[in-house]
Parts: sequence; C-alpha cells; structure tokens
Amino acid sequence: MNILFFTESGIGISALATDQIYNLKIQNDQTFGVISSLEQENGLIDRVREAQIPILNLQKLEYHATPRQHIKQLREYVVANDIDIIHVQTNWELALCYAVKLSLLGRRRVKLVYTVHGFRHNSRHKRWLALLLLNPILCLMADRVICSCKYTRDVFPLARYKTSLLPLGIDDGYFSDEWEYARDAHLSLIFPAQFREGKRQDMIVRAFAKYVSLRGDRDSVVILPGEGPLRDQVKQLASSLGIGDRVIMPGHCSKAEVKELYRRVNIAVVSSNRETFGQSIVEPYVMGKVVLSTPVGIAPELLDGHEGGFIFRTEDELCEVLCHLADHPEEIGRIGKGNFENRMMFSWQQITSQYLDILRDLL
Repeated sequence: MNILFFTESGIGISALATDQIYNLKIQNDQTFGVISSLEQENGLIDRVREAQIPILNLQKLEYHATPRQHIKQLREYVVANDIDIIHVQTNWELALCYAVKLSLLGRRRVKLVYTVHGFRHNSRHKRWLALLLLNPILCLMADRVICSCKYTRDVFPLARYKTSLLPLGIDDGYFSDEWEYARDAHLSLIFPAQFREGKRQDMIVRAFAKYVSLRGDRDSVVILPGEGPLRDQVKQLASSLGIGDRVIMPGHCSKAEVKELYRRVNIAVVSSNRETFGQSIVEPYVMGKVVLSTPVGIAPELLDGHEGGFIFRTEDELCEVLCHLADHPEEIGRIGKGNFENRMMFSWQQITSQYLDILRDLL
C-alpha cells in the first residue's frame, strides 16, 4: 500500500503523529509524509527525515494558507507516487484531500482516512455546533474514521458504520522491561496537565484535603505539574485548605521530567471533564500505576470493574477511593502490576499492525 500520512495536527507537526509515521514506515515501506512549517517540539521534522520517509512539504498548512496551491501540490504528489490512501488529522486537511479525491474521479481511486483527535470545547454551545457539523462531514468525505476509544466513537453516531476503534500509542520511553513499584507507605498522586478550564485540578485538591482531614494522613502528597491561567488559583486553594505544603506544583515539565515523576508516585489521577482519548490516563497505566479517572476518554474501558483503577465523578467519590486505597495498600501493588503486564496494547508496534489491517480491509 502507498500511504500518504499527514503529521500536521493543526498547530504544527505533532510528536504523536511523528511516532505513528515512524512506526508505519517500519511496517509499510511505501509510506509518504506530509509536513508543514511548524513543529510542536524541536527535532520532529528531522526525525521524519532520518527515517528516510519521502516528504511533501506544504508550507503554512497550519495557517490554512494557499489552499488552491496545496490542493495542486497534493494532487500532483498523489498521482506521481500512486497513493492509495491519504490519512489526515484535521478537518482542514480532510477538506483539501476531498477536493483532491474529487479531482481524480475516473482516473484514480484514493481512500481518505480521518483520525478524530478533538471535538470537545468548554463552551457547550460551540461543542454541540461542532458535533452537528462534523457528523455529516465525516459521512460525506471520509472513507474510514478512526476513533481512539468508545467514548469518542459514540459522539459520531452517523459515521459509526465506517468507524474503526484503534487506541493511540505511547512513546517508547514510557515502556520498560521491569515493573517499578513505588513502595511508599503513603499515597503519592500526580496529574500533569495545563491549569485551564476543564482540567479541574481544584477537584483533586479538595478531595485530597477531605481525605487528609478524615484520616489525619501527614505524609501523602499531590503533584500537579503544568502551567496555565488557573495555576495560581489552585495554589491559593491548597493553601486555604491547609495543604499548601502537600500539593507540589513544579510548573512546566519536559516529557522526561514527567516520566520521572510518574516513576516516583503510585497513583495517577485524571479529573478532566472531557478527553477524546487521554494520554494522561494511558501513560501511567503502561508504567504500572493505579489510575483514578473521571469517566472520560478510554478510562471506562481500562478501569472497568476496578481492574486498572477506579472511576470517580465527584470530589466525594475521589475522597472515598483515596480512603479505600489507604486502607488496602496491597491493591495499589496488585492493580499497578496488572496494568504493567497489559502495557503492550499501547505499543506503537502492535497498534501499527492493527492499523494496517484496517487499511487493507478498506482497499
């Protein structure tokens, strides 16, 4: 199969798409990449080139600039390289490639694959408007829609007949051969995220304060890496609840620093009100940590029946879970080890193999 894969995610080339195309090239030699002007992390374009992936450079794609020129470039590239499948990451890319597909009707059959990365918006009205528009667009333009979990799939009922479930992979750096168990007698919690509306770090702080008050725990801690407009507000909340010294807020952390923090803790908490997938759910999962999450993204599938962790909806429910784990510390080890043993379901090697099966069925 000749696959043209977009690595641009709307605000520059993403590390996630770079990981995917890198592994795709290993299993499917006839893989071609589309890049743009920006990269979300330094070195991503170089990594694509080092993998010897042929590249089509659509300058300023992320700015939606020169669409006619980009359609012309795409059309010529598709014809010249006998492209069978184009995989896009954004609505704009889907529109461009659908125009290319229409222009080639009767000359070449090209299939369009679309991965749903984001549909949510913290404005309820804007979110429902986006969903109302996107459902028929996917039915019309995409030949296959890929959703990373059932939570995402279920908000696109019109396109369900052409939707495949496939989780996102996790960077190889989060995988190890041996499980590391943080053997602290106390609870150590982490939630790395931007401090913005929808992430709700304040829920974690309030629940933790209730837990400390109920149990008199003097050793457990919460680590909240990240920056954002609500950071100071959450910090003030922790101080007002008397746990300011127990809520650690290290600011922005690199991927390596976040991984090291995960290694030191025994519990990851995700308090978001919406996630299309939830990297912050899966990263600690593959490292063998207990995961506590609201019922968003892939959490209901991973944590069903308390096998991978616990679902909570309110700060009182989160407090109850913390009390339970404090009373049953052996569960932290049992659940964490089980998560570690199931980690390979999120390896790019396994996911890429499943992805290629989906594309073969499409052709």
